Amino acid sequence: MAHITTLTLNPSVDVLTTTVQVMDTHKLRCTAPEYHPGGGGINVARVVHRLGGSVQALWLGGGSLPPDAPPNFYADIAQMAQAQQKKLVLDASGPGLEVPVRSTIGAGDTFVGAFVSTLDQMHPDTS
Repeated sequence: MAHITTLTLNPSVDVLTTTVQVMDTHKLRCTAPEYHPGGGGINVARVVHRLGGSVQALWLGGGSLPPDAPPNFYADIAQMAQAQQKKLVLDASGPGLEVPVRSTIGAGDTFVGAFVSTLDQMHPDTS
């Protein structure tokens, strides 16, 4: 069983291509595009996996927190995690964020992934 589970409410597809040089008013010749799954939780799971962590990524089709979602949606997720004695890192904004926030330091999916992976490595028996 994975030590870390991520939940992505707004998955995406990231597209990457490269070109040798960008020149004003010249046509760009790019490499074939690469497609990668993306979204906050998916990106965090990728980093945790690359750092050797045990992780599973869950995602929903259909985009961000729906407009008709209950205002305490994130609080419900936090309560479920607490009931299972799991730690929770919540990366969210806007409606539905009805849980106490301890800190906003450390924005960015890569930082969150590295942070969660390190916590899991330091305290594997409390997951």
